Amino acid sequence: FLQSLILRNKYLGVDYIHGEAMFMKKHCFDRLDNPEGIHRLYEVHMFMNDTKQVYPIEFCWGVIACGAQAGNVGRMAGFGTGRGPMYMDIPVEPKRGYIFEVECRQGPGLNFPLVTDPSGLFVQRQGYANQYLVGILPSPLHQEEIPTNMFGDVDPSYFDEVVHPLLKYRIPGFEDLTVLGSRPVDYDYNYIDQQPIIGNHPIQ
Repeated sequence: FLQSLILRNKYLGVDYIHGEAMFMKKHCFDRLDNPEGIHRLYEVHMFMNDTKQVYPIEFCWGVIACGAQAGNVGRMAGFGTGRGPMYMDIPVEPKRGYIFEVECRQGPGLNFPLVTDPSGLFVQRQGYANQYLVGILPSPLHQEEIPTNMFGDVDPSYFDEVVHPLLKYRIPGFEDLTVLGSRPVDYDYNYIDQQPIIGNHPIQ
């Protein structure tokens, strides 16, 4: 669906620019600062990887949809650095977590759905070989730092001491399992109420 939407947008004249935002500013904040009625109130400087140059782009509306980096991009735009409505920043930051791939012969069958627990634990079956993805979503209940080694890989004791006890308590069939691997993931974490932020900013 996403690819068809992109193709349709290009057919209608939308330009997709792939780059990195280096700088962003707002020329004015209300009508008193904008007596001439300038429509393009924002400006962002984009670094293009293909040309290695920076191009300024002016626009009137912007959508911050950059996941865990929404707080950083918001501060680049002035949110959290001013007064009044600009005093509060976007309360989203990256929260490092780990997803474990486990194998369990006595695990749930093929009709096993994606299961989440109030503790943040989630389990999802993968394929037909009794393999599952297991992890803990960030929450106020799990604020401690996840132990890692010098290469950035998660400490195996974290799964044995934190994840596996929750998993056995939630689903007894996972008492005997084998950890096949793990990988890091950065979650989009709202550190105020853990809810997504959708809608206009008050200054709009």
